[in-house]
Amino acid sequence: MNLRFASVEQNGATHGHLPDGDASPSAQAKPDSSGQRNTNDELSNDRNQGVPQLNLIIAVDAIVSFRSFMTDSPSFLLAAGAAIALFAAKKVLDRFDLMDKICNRTYIYNICWEDPAVDHQVLNITHDDVIFRICSAGDIVLDYAIEGPSKIVVCDMNLHQLWLFELKIRMLRDPKLTYEEWWGIWGDSDVETALKVWKRMRHTMSADGRKWWDGRMERVFRQGFATTGSTGFDREGHASAFSCG
Repeated sequence: MNLRFASVEQNGATHGHLPDGDASPSAQAKPDSSGQRNTNDELSNDRNQGVPQLNLIIAVDAIVSFRSFMTDSPSFLLAAGAAIALFAAKKVLDRFDLMDKICNRTYIYNICWEDPAVDHQVLNITHDDVIFRICSAGDIVLDYAIEGPSKIVVCDMNLHQLWLFELKIRMLRDPKLTYEEWWGIWGDSDVETALKVWKRMRHTMSADGRKWWDGRMERVFRQGFATTGSTGFDREGHASAFSCG
């Protein structure tokens, strides 16, 4: 990085962007009409030549002080450590292709872990509101919908989360769906009930969502829905970081 310093004198001359002619600090003092050298010009010239040197000293002192502050500051050391850790983590993710294993093969969250009760108190959702939030498993989105906002827009970096949410909301919109069926699917993971409702409402799904669930519906609910995704529970009820989806 190139650093430029400039100082402006009261007469308007700027060192670093000098005016034309004899205003240059390298100009020699000229004799006056009596043949004597003009000492005022010499003093002015000396003063002008000293300014860049003074700027250089100030710049060096500032750089040394800055380096001392950066290396001795706990905040800097903490930030530097965090940056190194993030860089190392990215190297590990890239090497083992973990992001592909986590995000690009199945959904991560099969349910939302947060309790939206506090959200209702804080947001005070009305019919005029438009809500934008991360989809996740879609449960909180459905909970917000109880308040009847004008629109809810969801996004997620994992496309499979959107397909999971689509399955839930399309099943809810099935006019023949009963409470027992809903609980049998999402509460008991009853594969027979899931397949029966799926055959009844699969035509309402998007083409991509329908294709993805066609190949997984039976396996997901036969295995147990609570154990699917990348953060489900194993069959002993313990949290699992990499359950099969």
